Amino acid sequence: MSRTARLLGPLLVAAGALVTPPDAPAQDPESPAATCPDVRAREFDFWVGDWDVLNRHRQPDSDDPRWYNTGASTSRVRPIVGGCGFLEQWVGDLTFDQIRGMSVRTFDPALEQWQIVILWPSPNQPTFGTLEGSFGHGRGEFYTEGIDQHGRPVLTRFTFADIAPDRLRWDAAASGDSGITWRTNWIMEFSRHPAGESIVRPAWVDTTVRCDFPQMFEFEFMLGAWEGTATLQNGSEAPVTLVSKRTLGGCAVEDHMRVGGGSWESYEIRTFDQAVRAWVAYRLDTTRPVLQRLEGSVQGADAQLVGSRQDGEDEIVVMGRWEWVRDSLMRYDLRESADGGTTWSSILEAELIPTRNPEP
Repeated sequence: MSRTARLLGPLLVAAGALVTPPDAPAQDPESPAATCPDVRAREFDFWVGDWDVLNRHRQPDSDDPRWYNTGASTSRVRPIVGGCGFLEQWVGDLTFDQIRGMSVRTFDPALEQWQIVILWPSPNQPTFGTLEGSFGHGRGEFYTEGIDQHGRPVLTRFTFADIAPDRLRWDAAASGDSGITWRTNWIMEFSRHPAGESIVRPAWVDTTVRCDFPQMFEFEFMLGAWEGTATLQNGSEAPVTLVSKRTLGGCAVEDHMRVGGGSWESYEIRTFDQAVRAWVAYRLDTTRPVLQRLEGSVQGADAQLVGSRQDGEDEIVVMGRWEWVRDSLMRYDLRESADGGTTWSSILEAELIPTRNPEP
């Protein structure tokens, strides 16, 4: 077993991934004034900004009580979709590996919990993980269930604590007895990066490819910057922009769409999960700021992903489709169904062409 596996053990296996690297988001995610009606959706505001991170680990399957300093990393956290969600990008040049990861999190008022999706891909093995949790008594605790490398059930907990304007502590712990006892195996100590100073990223961030299997190139037809006109659910039209790019060393594709200068926004992160042999995506938008899981495939230059979201007690089917119509013209269609896919209502239709004057 590698030193990486010994150090991270059930934490990565159970969660399936982790938090995110500071390559720039698909589009500058600084959102317009927050529009979320639930004040609890801003509970992660303390985390927005650039951070320097010191990492400590200890062996998860060992009686060794010692902590090992495993290097420094950087984290960038930004609000997305009108401040209703948060995107973290994380990169670490640790002593045992060079790691990139990301997380998206949003508060679901129906569940009264935070929903978190994380992607920290091992080479050619990108898989999303999910957590749920909440804040209370000055700390946030978020949980996921999984199986460790020995096939045993494991409960993983991520904790935010000691939160101050310029610092905080994050730790990951695992329990093999349903939460009766915990063993903390990873600590991150966050210090806010000095304002006005650029974060220096390791050279490998821009050159290391972690995923290069054929399916990861199926969205090649839509990468880049796009602009056009969108028709919204109420029939009105507005200008739309889309930026789509690879991220995490080629292990994911990230989209950021804005309509009407930011009055409607969406964010989507997707990867090809070889375990299910399908593209898996998580998305949220300004009017539906809860994580929606979609799954599907790409046929040539035509991609379709289908999933669902909860609306009270009702399950709403969600479908997104990207279609290359002809040279330099792409169509995007977002639809929802309240009757299991028998009838559909159009949420947004957009016709897009490559941006003539892309932002630098």
